[in-house]
Amino acid sequence: MHDKTKNLIDHLWYCLPADSKEQIETRMKKRVGRPVTNVGTLISLTRKHEAELGWTMPHVKRGRPGDTKHRYLRVSTDGSGTMIFDNEVNHQRLEDGMYGDSSYTATLMRNESAAIRGASQLISSAKDREYLLGYAEDCEAISKKAARVAKVLKVKEAA
Repeated sequence: MHDKTKNLIDHLWYCLPADSKEQIETRMKKRVGRPVTNVGTLISLTRKHEAELGWTMPHVKRGRPGDTKHRYLRVSTDGSGTMIFDNEVNHQRLEDGMYGDSSYTATLMRNESAAIRGASQLISSAKDREYLLGYAEDCEAISKKAARVAKVLKVKEAA
């Protein structure tokens, strides 16, 4: 990771928690003295390099921010991908993000499975077609598991 990027990520830490990316951009501008428009990329990099950084930003609830307070969180990690929860972490925000990711994954993998099944009809090699159909089955299985996770989280939310 470049030093300039690492420096911006260090500043990002102090801009959290935040309600929206726009709020993060405003806070970053105050901290670094210039507009920072690559907040989405910085967030992705915190997730990719959490072991090096010692913290990450969990995924957030999808859709418009609305009245969601502290939608964007920072969470310390132990370097192996395990999040260390403290009193500052809003567990409902984490569950909102997991629900959004699970729902999205279920839809994405279901669509991927359908697309691969359709495309496999155009493949002349039986071996390649079989491989693609196996991949489509894997996508469908992931879709079903992700839908189940979303359902569990939704039921928990209603309880």
